[in-house]
Amino acid sequence: MDFYAALEKEAPEMVDRVTFLTGGAFTQGARDFLERTAARTVEKPFDLKSLRALVTDWLRERG
Repeated sequence: MDFYAALEKEAPEMVDRVTFLTGGAFTQGARDFLERTAARTVEKPFDLKSLRALVTDWLRERG
């Protein structure tokens, strides 16, 4: 969350490149943060098909 906040300040043009990989238990605050950001989230364990789809979508958005 700190990284994302710093990136928004220092290089806001880069925040759309962030993808969070989640794993294990995390706090309600972290859940709330992920819900209110526009960042992509991939939950572990992830499979190759899901990861490939995420990358394909990301590349498609950049034209």
